[in-house]
Amino acid sequence: MRGPSWRAGHRDPGSPPRITRDESGHGLVIGADEPGDTAARPDGPETRRRRRWMTVAVVGVLTVATAATWALAGQARTPRELAAAASAPPKSAITVPVRFGSLVRTVGLECAAAPSTRVPVPVPVPPDNGEPVVTALPVKRGGQVSEGKVVMEVSGRPVIVLVGRLPSYRDILPGVSGPDVRQLQRALTRLGLLRQAAGPNGVFDARTRAAVAGLYRARGYPAPGPTAAPDPGATTGQGSRTGDAQGPKTDDVMVPRRELLTVPQLPARLGTVKTRVGASVKAGDVVMEAGSPVLRCAVPDPGAVQGLAKGAQASVTSPSGSTVRARVGQVTTGQQGGDGQAPQDTTSPAAGQDGSAGGGDQTVTELLLVPERRIKAGGGYQARIEVEKAEHSGPIVPSSALWSRAGGRTVVKIVRSGQSSEASVEPGFEVDGEVAVQAAEGTLRQGDQVLVSGEAGAP
Repeated sequence: MRGPSWRAGHRDPGSPPRITRDESGHGLVIGADEPGDTAARPDGPETRRRRRWMTVAVVGVLTVATAATWALAGQARTPRELAAAASAPPKSAITVPVRFGSLVRTVGLECAAAPSTRVPVPVPVPPDNGEPVVTALPVKRGGQVSEGKVVMEVSGRPVIVLVGRLPSYRDILPGVSGPDVRQLQRALTRLGLLRQAAGPNGVFDARTRAAVAGLYRARGYPAPGPTAAPDPGATTGQGSRTGDAQGPKTDDVMVPRRELLTVPQLPARLGTVKTRVGASVKAGDVVMEAGSPVLRCAVPDPGAVQGLAKGAQASVTSPSGSTVRARVGQVTTGQQGGDGQAPQDTTSPAAGQDGSAGGGDQTVTELLLVPERRIKAGGGYQARIEVEKAEHSGPIVPSSALWSRAGGRTVVKIVRSGQSSEASVEPGFEVDGEVAVQAAEGTLRQGDQVLVSGEAGAP
């Protein structure tokens, strides 16, 4: 008996497979479905699903195969195409326009604005001809100095500032005359110590000698003379000297050249001080500065300004970014000490007031620029200076645009409308990869293109 789940024409899914004979009656068929099992029929739903999935799979495989074939076909190259791809690309023509002007070689320097005049303070000769020692410094570094002021005292003798263009170059003795005496008389008149109805006569006469004695006396010092000597019991310092400050008789009064410091203009200030009270002092240790600010530019490489002419033009940029034109005043070589002070000018006439070119630790070169308008003192200025300029204005081309030809000729290749032609030129002044050239009139025009690399069409 079969269970209740059995129905005719169907096999219970949980029952064991059926074993039947085949149509011949001799073979056995295991698990064959009964005639009523529709799922396995050729036109059944399961068969149709299988056929659909098989169709989709075949179409997908064909699509992928077709795409791969086209991709491989696109990568294929003929031998001619491969040879063309391996060859170098054609040279392209690189041209540069011709410009006209004056070629200029410039140099850039860092500058600082400082008073235009630097005058070393002379060192008086001690009365006993011993070592000069600073006994007073009435003015501090950077302090303003007026006419008649004592700026330094050495071994009890003062250095007095007067205004004048001519440096003190000799001792002024009774009876001498000259422009230096006339300059001294003008200074004594401005200080109210000398009155001359007819004006300075240039003679160191009795009236002038009396005025000089008054100049020293008002500052607490005996007037200098052949027999003058400081009072051994006096104290040092301007205006503090005691005892006999009368000095020699008027007929013997003189002016030692190292006790006067002349500056061309006021106001002036004490710029360099490389000594102190009680220390020895030498030429260049103390320097006065006067006049409107000029630009002092350190030159690291003196060869860079070789041939620089006085009056050459310069463009200066201030720390704030403004620009001012300037001209070259002079190039000086001097000494700079370890304190970083500017070099002492050894070419200026004023450098002779103390009988020495100055001292220092390092020789430096300095360029002086005179600005066209007043500028502020201080550092941070950048100057671009014209060192050398082409003699004539004319065409300028890159040095790479020059081509050598047989016979020592030099040519440029002019490119117009895609066609090139050669023109002979004579190279001249060269600066930073540019060359000033001379060519026949009309050969080169403003804006012409010259070949620097590659090839252009031939005419």
